[in-house]
Amino acid sequence: MIKKLLIGALVLCSLNVWTQNVTLRGRAVDYIGQQGAILVVEDFVSERRTVIAPFEVSETGQIQLELDLNHTAVIDVQINGVVGRMIVEPGHEYEFAVPGLKGKQGRTLSANRVDLEFGRQADNINLWIAQYNGEFETFFSQHAPDIAVAQYGQTSGYTRSRRARLSDTGLIPAEKEDTSKVVRPNFMDIVERFEDQTLKRHNLHMDNEFFHDYIRYSLAFAKLSAGFPKEELFNEYIENREPKVANPEYCNFINGFYGNYFQSHAFAKRDIEILRAVNVSRKAYELDSVLSDHPYWSYGPARRVAIMSNLFYIYFQPSWDKTGIAATLEDCASSELFGKLQPVANNVLAEIRRGEKGYQVEDYRFVNYNSEVFTNATYEGKYVYYFFTTSWCRSCVAEMKALDKLMVKYKNQVEFVLVSLDEDYLTYVEFVQSHTDFPGDILYGLTDPLVYEKFDVRTVPECVLISPDGKKIFDYTRKPSEGISLDLDKLVNRRPTGNAAGGRK
Repeated sequence: MIKKLLIGALVLCSLNVWTQNVTLRGRAVDYIGQQGAILVVEDFVSERRTVIAPFEVSETGQIQLELDLNHTAVIDVQINGVVGRMIVEPGHEYEFAVPGLKGKQGRTLSANRVDLEFGRQADNINLWIAQYNGEFETFFSQHAPDIAVAQYGQTSGYTRSRRARLSDTGLIPAEKEDTSKVVRPNFMDIVERFEDQTLKRHNLHMDNEFFHDYIRYSLAFAKLSAGFPKEELFNEYIENREPKVANPEYCNFINGFYGNYFQSHAFAKRDIEILRAVNVSRKAYELDSVLSDHPYWSYGPARRVAIMSNLFYIYFQPSWDKTGIAATLEDCASSELFGKLQPVANNVLAEIRRGEKGYQVEDYRFVNYNSEVFTNATYEGKYVYYFFTTSWCRSCVAEMKALDKLMVKYKNQVEFVLVSLDEDYLTYVEFVQSHTDFPGDILYGLTDPLVYEKFDVRTVPECVLISPDGKKIFDYTRKPSEGISLDLDKLVNRRPTGNAAGGRK
């Protein structure tokens, strides 16, 4: 059966554009009978993903779906913990294969990405981009030393050390300013030649807007890395250009161009106006106005993308008021100034709040060894200590031994749930079979394709303590060996007698 779904109101979609059918035909012979989902990346400032189509790999290893789409989108094909990324365009059909992990699992949580293999359709944008990415990676690997020199040459440390050496040789007077002519580094010429060759090589496909922007901003990032003057890059790639937040290379370039600006100017350069706008006034208009006079921040639409990107970054840095950052983003999300970018501000806000104390954990769906479904409602009204692990996590073993002791101490007061993040369901089954002595629930977390996002899991072991009303109790939950018992003592001792949380409903 072919499932047909409509991709709804995504970021910057125009409602007056007719939707067209997209057909996906996939082979996933290594994942027969396993659960999967199609997720769309809403924007590449927040990188927020949304599930648009769940599926199950058929008994013959087939995936077949139809989507209705009104714009080019970046999607993830996710089967349990295995993720392959592709680009889909309205009115196109795509044939692809999801390869097995081939021993990749067992390193980090990010080791589960695979490169989808595509059929040789002439109009498949994924093949064009794969070819270009290969050329780009080859070029940069060949010129890695040049890039390092170019990036160091832009730093103040390099300028000071170079001037000191020149002064020592007598080539310039130590007491005078260096007014010698700036010589254009050879690497800039090399990058420009690569750009010319790339545009000629891919000329036939440059009328495709997404592909054109992908290459254009990828090359812009290469120029930025090579030390091209910022004024030149601003004029060519930013000023009077519509933001392309759904294109990963645009956002990569913008992050490189404006990245870390708030942090460096607020502290290294003592720019009190940025600090005041974020930490005190918390108004989008004031922050936007403050930055409009800064070099290369004059173009409003790009400035607002950079504002959101920088707010996202500084939220995780010390010395900034997190409440102020969140309030500023809230104002961005409602300000007419941000217009079509309001959904991006909302997405950034949603992403930063996932790690906060008091965050209401979104509805999830896990299964156990017997394929029974577990959701938020399963543990409603109880304190729940989620312990995220994998079969290959060595440090998890010691933590699980400490967890056993906690389960004895807090029996009938706290629910302890082990959640496996193994990329493959069969590996999870083996994990359960090797831990039959564990007295609590051992669930498979990757039946929910957004488990990492919903629980803000970044590594293993990771722990999250949830209140009876489903909210995170701490920004960071201590592991068993880190003294979580001190926190649990405070919680269970203040609960009214007779309101214990023992056993599942």
